[in-house]
Amino acid sequence: MDSDIDVYNEREVLWAMANRFQADRDILVIPNCQGSEVDPSAKKGGITTKMAIDATQKGKELPKRLRVPPEVAERVKLEDYIE
Repeated sequence: MDSDIDVYNEREVLWAMANRFQADRDILVIPNCQGSEVDPSAKKGGITTKMAIDATQKGKELPKRLRVPPEVAERVKLEDYIE
């Protein structure tokens, strides 16, 4: 777990997934897990496959997140750029 991401904050988790996750190396597939017996996609007894996503920094220091200063964000009008 990275100290700059609050795992209870969906926005921060989604940011980490968008910026620190590579699908070809950061997905863990766990077959034959106990799931719900009412899941129509599960096998007999509710056996299913689970997935984990590793969106951590992976040992290297990454740049801090950039944020647009509030005073700049307030001046930008999306209608000037999007029809």
